[in-house]
Amino acid sequence: MIGKPSRRTRCVRLVSMKSLFLAVAMMMAVCAIVPAYAYDLHEPCEAYFRVILQITEYGQRSVGVIIDAGKPVKSDGLDCETFKVWQHKVEWPGTSRERTAGFDGYRKVTRAYVNNEERIDNAELGAVEGRYIVLELEHGYFLGSEDHTYDPTSTRFALSFELTQMKPFGNVKAGDLLFTQIDAIDPVADSFMTGSFVSSTQNGYFRGYRMGQMDYALYSPGGEDAEAQYPLVVVFHGGLESKEFLKGMRREDKPQIMEYKSAAAFAAPAFQEAHGGAYVLAPWFTVMPQDWYYSDEGTTVVMELIDYIIREHPDINTNQIYLAGLSSGGGMVWSMLIHQDAKRFAGAIAIASVRLPTYEEARKIAAANLPIWLVHGAADKVIDVQNSRIPAGYFEDMGYGNYNYTELLEIISSETGIEYSAGSQKGKVKTVLSHLSWIPVFNNEILDEQTGLFILDWLFAQHR
Repeated sequence: MIGKPSRRTRCVRLVSMKSLFLAVAMMMAVCAIVPAYAYDLHEPCEAYFRVILQITEYGQRSVGVIIDAGKPVKSDGLDCETFKVWQHKVEWPGTSRERTAGFDGYRKVTRAYVNNEERIDNAELGAVEGRYIVLELEHGYFLGSEDHTYDPTSTRFALSFELTQMKPFGNVKAGDLLFTQIDAIDPVADSFMTGSFVSSTQNGYFRGYRMGQMDYALYSPGGEDAEAQYPLVVVFHGGLESKEFLKGMRREDKPQIMEYKSAAAFAAPAFQEAHGGAYVLAPWFTVMPQDWYYSDEGTTVVMELIDYIIREHPDINTNQIYLAGLSSGGGMVWSMLIHQDAKRFAGAIAIASVRLPTYEEARKIAAANLPIWLVHGAADKVIDVQNSRIPAGYFEDMGYGNYNYTELLEIISSETGIEYSAGSQKGKVKTVLSHLSWIPVFNNEILDEQTGLFILDWLFAQHR
């Protein structure tokens, strides 16, 4: 039985040799006038694409689109005007609260090129042929909401994109490809698994929250060497990324790693490759750390979580456990070293710390001979620079030499061009930006002149 033809198929019954010759002649005539850039003389081909997300120093953003053409395509004629990219953002999809959120319109393409791998890679800008068509999108701190992937106070957005090819390029003419979005991915953030830990010793409640329970995100290096041992770095987020403030976010959304490039900096492929792999643990605090976690009880929960991760992953090198934290998380670094055994850790970075340790607390860290690097912005309008100047002075007075202190007179974002200088503001920079001294830290741009190592590399050079 012959099935019913599809809407794109036409059945032709050739009843005579004359009709056959006529059909062949017509096909030859069509072929003679088809442009050299024709991708397929038959039906349009399905071309699936992914939206690429990336955790930048100002949060996770949608930064590009990668189209799988199915086979190599040539790049000549491909430019920023070849495609139009339409974005539709929906918050709370599939519920009664579904609504358009923030931005519904065209995104600006800033670079267009082909690649032989499914990734954004400027090194491929000069490639003449590749299976994947890469469209980089404008994104940035001052762009507004169009590149945001989530609303921190509510939930993540469902990102829906549509592509329209406006002109031919290489061997692809407009209409040869039918574009279908399959998903939106963040290669680094998606590599973090999530979990929830329950303390065996801390069962109390605070402001209605069970404080012995802690959600976390964990990156595992996944090395193939069964004998390898890997460092573990524990990264503490800032106060406003606490669960209490992000009531619409779920554990699976990993908000503690999304707002700033912190934990993601250690999980980035280049950093992982440079250091032979490492575990990255990002606890998600229920309330602002200074409200409860700076205590003996709070640091005990975190320490129990660390020990649980070590038990679950015996390839962790317990001589290379590191701490790093920003703002409230910087104070959490101090608290762990003060209330727990500082000798458990190989090194620490405390950035723009909320906590101001006492002289005796600083002495305890010096007694453990723990390498520590303090960083603060001189013009910080959120957390006073004295919170880092004073303990640095303590270390100097007691003759402790295993510390670094960097006071930034100017914070310059290599990704955005944002600048904030001590005593002045430049352009549209907001006061809160003076607090972002972690930008050059997690961009690995602060140099230890004595060792010649940049700050994150310096941290991983420490051993207990």
